[in-house]
Amino acid sequence: MKNNLGIIDRSIRIVLALALIGIYLTHTRFQLSDLLLLLIGPMLLQTGLKGICPLYDMAGFRTTRPVAQHAVSRRQED
Repeated sequence: MKNNLGIIDRSIRIVLALALIGIYLTHTRFQLSDLLLLLIGPMLLQTGLKGICPLYDMAGFRTTRPVAQHAVSRRQED
């Protein structure tokens, strides 16, 4: 699988994941909604660190800049 997450998307996922994990760890009274924090937080952290989102891959969605487009725009500048 190729990277399909851009740097902004990855950064948002990592910050959000750390916030969700922090909220989970600081709760004193655990509820069913806390289980969602425990599941979603690490999942976002993993996808943010790896730069690969399986759901984006299945949907054919990418937030990275296409390499070919970047190379073409650099050639036109020269």
